Amino acid sequence: KSGDHLLSIINDILDLAKIEAGKYELEETEVDLAEVIDLSCRLVEDRAEQSGHTLSVKVSEDLLGLHADERALKQILLNLLSNAVKFTPDGGEITVTAGIAGDGCAELSVTDTGIGIAEENIETVLSNFGQVDTGLSREYEGTGLGLPLVKWLAKLHGGTLRIESKVDAGTTVTVTFPAERVRRRTSVVAFTPVERAVASG
Repeated sequence: KSGDHLLSIINDILDLAKIEAGKYELEETEVDLAEVIDLSCRLVEDRAEQSGHTLSVKVSEDLLGLHADERALKQILLNLLSNAVKFTPDGGEITVTAGIAGDGCAELSVTDTGIGIAEENIETVLSNFGQVDTGLSREYEGTGLGLPLVKWLAKLHGGTLRIESKVDAGTTVTVTFPAERVRRRTSVVAFTPVERAVASG
């Protein structure tokens, strides 16, 4: 576990360095978003179960996929899911939602029932190595690289990152991808979430 944690930190630092140097190149393909979400959830499933979390997925039926870098998408999801698992007290709920907004953009969100972030601290957690220095948050280990990396990977895709959070109530982080990257199903249907429980404690 320590080795995996160290490798994760090193990879995040290297990716941020590449991005800031303008050397990170996207390898864009047609990505099945549902498959990426499923794989990412399975990678955090054990940690979620150990904490007694319920992890669920809701994917719009008309969202087939994205024209994007698959590795970057996985990294975005894994960072958001890892944060959600880490900062949610035992027995919490974590939900991954993917759908198409009214303007045609794709929205990918991870919602938790965790400790939350005060509004005045959101800018801090989006800065490189930025961590909120409070008694409650200090008990959770981390480098402060996860959200900044997600923000930059979204930006490379022409997208954005939005955080909605309330202390002691939870957080929703939403990554939006431009409409031109969205791949819809041939027959577009009204939004009907497809729900699947991934893990429960």
